[in-house]
Amino acid sequence: MKSILVLLPIFTLAVAQNLDSCSGDLKCCAAVTPYTALPEEILAEYGVRPDPNANICGNGTAVEDQFDADICESVGHELQCCDPRQPDVQLNEDLTFGCHNVSSTVMDV
Repeated sequence: MKSILVLLPIFTLAVAQNLDSCSGDLKCCAAVTPYTALPEEILAEYGVRPDPNANICGNGTAVEDQFDADICESVGHELQCCDPRQPDVQLNEDLTFGCHNVSSTVMDV
C-alpha cells in the first residue's frame, strides 16, 4: 500500500508536466478515434490531412488545470492535446481533429 502512495505524487507530477507541454487545446474526450481507424476518403471529406499519430476527440471539454485532468481520468475519459486550428466543416457532432494522446506519454514515467 505504501508503494502506491509513493507513486501517486510521481504520477501526478508527470501528468502536470504533460499538461504544461501541450501547445494546443487540452481536452477531456469522452471518445477517441484514431485517424488510422478511418478511410482516407472520410478524412478528406472533413478536410483533414492524414496523420498516423492523430486522433479525433468526441464530446471534448476544455481542461484548465490538474483538477480537471484528474476528474477526466477518474470518469474513464481520455486527455488529448488538440490542434487549435480545426477544419471549417459543419458537423452534427462535437468533434475535434488533430488530437494526440496525453495519457500514454504519462504512463511511460
